[in-house]
Amino acid sequence: MSFCRPHTQESRERISRSMKGRLPKNLILINSNKSGAGNPNFGKKETAEQTELRISKCRGKKRSLEFRRAVSLRMRGGQSPWWKGGVTAENKRLRKSLEFKVWRESVFQRDNFICRKCLIKGGVLHPHHLACFSNNSTLRFEISNGVTLCKGCHDLFHSKFGNDCDAIMFHQFNGGQNV
Repeated sequence: MSFCRPHTQESRERISRSMKGRLPKNLILINSNKSGAGNPNFGKKETAEQTELRISKCRGKKRSLEFRRAVSLRMRGGQSPWWKGGVTAENKRLRKSLEFKVWRESVFQRDNFICRKCLIKGGVLHPHHLACFSNNSTLRFEISNGVTLCKGCHDLFHSKFGNDCDAIMFHQFNGGQNV
């Protein structure tokens, strides 16, 4: 016996007549899906406590590589709510890609989160490409092409050698120590 039998045409008409003039019980749910004035939160500002609560639910959770790849694929191109027709520069697109994020994490883990120049652990770390990112597309995501630098050392390197750099320049910068 099925509990989900469809209503006959006669029973649907009877239900419709009895519901005339009534508001549905799920009106709150219907209005919550609306944007603008139909939304109960329209015009209200989120408090700092509400923001912290919303953010803290995800803080510290390490997502698997499969999950991150699936989300990345789901939010590409026209599927993303921020899509503007492909106007993002190639450099910016590559540096925000999942491949770059995985490369960055791998370089940090290999170097044990220690700056290769000043040997300080932690802080604000930057992954530095030994062979220039823009000129060496085949080496962009090679872990052996990256080193961990703290923000201060990374800024110092680029102020001294510019942005078009190579492994020899890093070797000089690092006092002749091997990479």
